[in-house]
Amino acid sequence: MRPETRLVRTGIPRPAGTPLTVPLYQTSGFSFDDLETFADGMGRPDGAFVYTRMGNPTVRVLEDAVADLEGGAAGLAAASGMGAIGSVLHGVLRTGDHVVAQRDLYGGTHALLRDLAERWGVTVTRVSGHDPDELRAALGPRTRLLYLETIANPTGHVSDLAALAAVAREAGVLVAVDNTFATPLLCRPLEHGADVVVHSTTKYLAGHSDVIGGLTVFADAALHREVWEHAVSAVHWPGLPDQPGHEVAGRLLSGCGGTFSFDLVGGRAAGEAFVGALRLVKPAPSLGGTETLVLHPARTSHRRLDEAELREAGIAGGTIRLSAGVEHVDDLWDDLANALP
Repeated sequence: MRPETRLVRTGIPRPAGTPLTVPLYQTSGFSFDDLETFADGMGRPDGAFVYTRMGNPTVRVLEDAVADLEGGAAGLAAASGMGAIGSVLHGVLRTGDHVVAQRDLYGGTHALLRDLAERWGVTVTRVSGHDPDELRAALGPRTRLLYLETIANPTGHVSDLAALAAVAREAGVLVAVDNTFATPLLCRPLEHGADVVVHSTTKYLAGHSDVIGGLTVFADAALHREVWEHAVSAVHWPGLPDQPGHEVAGRLLSGCGGTFSFDLVGGRAAGEAFVGALRLVKPAPSLGGTETLVLHPARTSHRRLDEAELREAGIAGGTIRLSAGVEHVDDLWDDLANALP
């Protein structure tokens, strides 16, 4: 091989012994010797590591460790506690679903539920968190989720998890519990009937006020996979075969350009968080330049449209427009991957 090739094809050392500490896999992606393993890893959370946003050996150690402490089947790490909460709510809820939530929840959770109510028509009923009969009266045919906190933030209220989870289970309702304040050392909600446990790992699990993170633990591997599959819900570019205008584009255009859009699960909150987390790509109103630019239409170019008008225009709260520049593609991939929820 020529020197230029050897520079980028140098073998990665593989020590014979086992590292005493968890290695940091500082890579955005992983290569394969066969397409079958690659394709299999793309399709399931317990397959081969393919792309760090979907799974990474270092992150997996964290997920498995907390899942083991909680007695769960699988864990799913997120960039923050709100990212973990959002992954649960956006992963299990659908338009028109009903949520029963404890009254004294963390303020960010209240705000996210209110956002889902406004955008998806999700209805929310608040309960005290200690009365099974009150919960039983609040349940309805569209109830999908009961959301509680082990120790409420900030009131310190302790929910009767076992009694409430029993009522929810009778009705076929999923139970999610934020266990941040208690940690699995003080309580393991899955043992009391919960289906999902959420942590802001920024707090006690990290313990040193030096990182931000979130983690969700699932009692059931199937539910873990359902939530794992959410991130980007749709991509809009005429070059894609499933686009409505693809056939016309093939006849009319000699190429489909470098500007496209995609929809993030999580609506406006997810769109704003994504743009705010970007470091290389900058938000700007224009496109077609040498620099890669991003736009959140619902907050900028289409801000004068109400929700109905946005839907009519095919724009969601989490729609992001991206105009690709001429930066190195790996720098762009890294920036986008780090910003995705």
